[in-house]
Amino acid sequence: RFEIHHPHRIPFLGEGQQLAMGWRLLYQVDAVDSLVEAIESIANRIKNNLGGTIVGEYVGNVDVYYRKDKADTKSRGVGAAAPAIARKMCRVAFSDPKDSEYFVLEETDVVETSHDFGKILDNSHSAIQKRHTFRVQGLAYRVSDFVVRFGALSAPGFNKNSAVLEIEYEACAVSELASPIINEFAICLIGPLYSGHQNKKKVARVRRVAVRYEDLKLSKKDLYSQRHRAAQYAQLTVSTNEDTKTSAGGSGTIR
Repeated sequence: RFEIHHPHRIPFLGEGQQLAMGWRLLYQVDAVDSLVEAIESIANRIKNNLGGTIVGEYVGNVDVYYRKDKADTKSRGVGAAAPAIARKMCRVAFSDPKDSEYFVLEETDVVETSHDFGKILDNSHSAIQKRHTFRVQGLAYRVSDFVVRFGALSAPGFNKNSAVLEIEYEACAVSELASPIINEFAICLIGPLYSGHQNKKKVARVRRVAVRYEDLKLSKKDLYSQRHRAAQYAQLTVSTNEDTKTSAGGSGTIR
């Protein structure tokens, strides 16, 4: 089983205290050849190497919308035509919690709403239009003080072999303290990923999803919340879509 040996480990939780959720980091896993092989490789490490046990399903959904905003006309003169500017908005929902959704407004804010608001948005004929949907589906595992959520990433027209890895450290909800420990755990889990065959080959490349929380009225100094989580998944769709657009010949691009 995985254990952290830290000579100056901080007692993040007092006796009888319990956090609503620990700080989490998000990683994108891109399979070199077979996504099935990459998923099996990481799942085997979680269960066999780290002693993880399955605790439930893991589902995340991100709808990407574009809305038309009028441009600033101050610098264009009186009566000048103001072209519409396309701004992105992500609607994020998770299997936990099931009763809320989160709207990540580009470089503005993260807003929590009920599912009813999303239904109204879908049925309205406004300047906001849904462009595409990303979905993550897999399993959640418990490894000591960590919860590892891992699943395949899919979207219509998206043919890149990718998965999403979310690692939560339940004992701490502060980024400055939790992130180094999560990274230490991540190295054990997603160090060089090679096949178990005699002629070993790399099966996946992994990278961390970086978020500028200050652009969304959030901070790394805040206790981790579902708003931070929604921001991470919204950023994941941005980096994933940019990668697909730059692929050879433009194949698999989501437009």
